[in-house]
Amino acid sequence: MAYLVGAQKSGTTTLTALLKQHPDLEVCVPEEPQYFSVNFDRGIDWYRSLFARDDVEMWLDGSTSYAMLPAAWDATWDVDTVQRVHEYSPEALFIYVLRDPVDRAYSAYWHERRQGRESRELGQAIRERRSYVGAGLYSERLAVWLEHFSLDRFHLVDFKDLVEQPVQVAKGCLAFLGLDPDCVQLEDPGRRNQSFQYSRSGNALRSFLGTNDRLEGVARFVARLAPEWSHRWIKGSITRSIPPLSEADRKLLSPHFDGERERLEKLSGFRGSW
Repeated sequence: MAYLVGAQKSGTTTLTALLKQHPDLEVCVPEEPQYFSVNFDRGIDWYRSLFARDDVEMWLDGSTSYAMLPAAWDATWDVDTVQRVHEYSPEALFIYVLRDPVDRAYSAYWHERRQGRESRELGQAIRERRSYVGAGLYSERLAVWLEHFSLDRFHLVDFKDLVEQPVQVAKGCLAFLGLDPDCVQLEDPGRRNQSFQYSRSGNALRSFLGTNDRLEGVARFVARLAPEWSHRWIKGSITRSIPPLSEADRKLLSPHFDGERERLEKLSGFRGSW
């Protein structure tokens, strides 16, 4: 059993799209079932039913909520998540993608803005919702897991490497999972789930449809019917890029992560590129 535990907004959707191309790996559907954090009351039979094939060497659960612990700061899920994972799969392997925590926090903030769950300005938001910062304190997150699993069960990936060499990073992950990385020709799917915000027309359409999921469903349906040349125009008509991270915003976020790279290196030997 393997888990792609995060970090949120660090390219895990892209990495999953690469890993799922391997014939001996089955990815959970949905990719983030959040069973051990949010949906534990649904029972183990429900969880196992999310993996369509059992004739493979490895199952992969890509729930990034598992690395947003401890739960004390915002989360509604139970603090026993790590213990639950250990009881279910004590020999599990973990992939953890780590991104510049300032960039990650900024991206997470705009993700919540797009979902309609955040309306505050950035400064107020990070003061009042600690998970924006907390999810990027990787040494704290990893330390919780190391109470139950040894460090050699973890494969830490630099987000920068994933962006620059996605296929090579995926091959490294497959090798870590004990799967032959060369038995399949991996195809780069391009970056997935990139941060964006809805345009004025996109927000109007979302309001009419009621939820983001409905809007995204309609967009996917239209894209399947429309010629490929029109896809960029369709996307551009309802979305726009998020504002670039300003120097002022970086100065606002950076102090929250002072010394984090050094703490992470001391704990794990991993030194981030940020």
